[in-house]
Amino acid sequence: KNGEQIRDLLHAIQLPLEIAVVKCSAHTRSQDFVSMGNGYADQVARFCALNCISFK
Repeated sequence: KNGEQIRDLLHAIQLPLEIAVVKCSAHTRSQDFVSMGNGYADQVARFCALNCISFK
């Protein structure tokens, strides 16, 4: 059912030297530490998706 997403995740985690996975309750506009970090992670992910560099 989720084979493609799992394969993509396994491929992605092989690229960086370190990885962190954080579970947040929801996307909010709150100013607490977790919400601000989640917003930053979204910005970085968007930047990386739009400026993809192939490592192959």
